[in-house]
Amino acid sequence: MFSYFRDIVDNRHDHAKSLKKKNNKKIIGYLCSYVPEEIVYAAGGIPIRLFSNEEFPSLSENFMQNYYCTFSRSILHQGLAGEFDYMDGLVTTYSCVTMRLAFDNLQRECKFFVAKGKKPISLPALTSAPWEIRNSQTSLWPLAAA
Repeated sequence: MFSYFRDIVDNRHDHAKSLKKKNNKKIIGYLCSYVPEEIVYAAGGIPIRLFSNEEFPSLSENFMQNYYCTFSRSILHQGLAGEFDYMDGLVTTYSCVTMRLAFDNLQRECKFFVAKGKKPISLPALTSAPWEIRNSQTSLWPLAAA
C-alpha cells in the first residue's frame, strides 16, 4: 500500500499530468498547507501540493540567500527549471516570508505563467474579514472559467 503512494510522490509531476488529462480539469499548484484545497475543488480545479525534491536548488541562488529554507528554494528551483509547466495556476497564502519570496519570484520569473495566461493567486490569511473573503472570491473566479 505504501509503495503505491511512494510511487505517486516519486513521479508527482507525471501523476499530475495524467490527472489533468484523465479528468479534463485545471491543475492548480499550491505552496503552503494553509491553502484550503476545498477552494480549488470548488473552482473546478485539482489542487496539487508542491513538494521539494532532492536536487540541489542551484537555480534559486540568484533570487534567494542560501541560508533560506531549502523547501522554498527547491520550489523556486523547480519552477525556474520548468517542472511546473503543466500547471494552470498557482496559489499561496501569506504564511511565511521565505515562501512568499519563492512565490513572488515564481510569479515574476517563470515565463510559463505569463506566456500561457496562467494566474498566480495569493490568498490572505484566513480571517472572517468581509473584504478579504470578497478579494479571495474575486481572485479565484478565473480558475472556474473553462
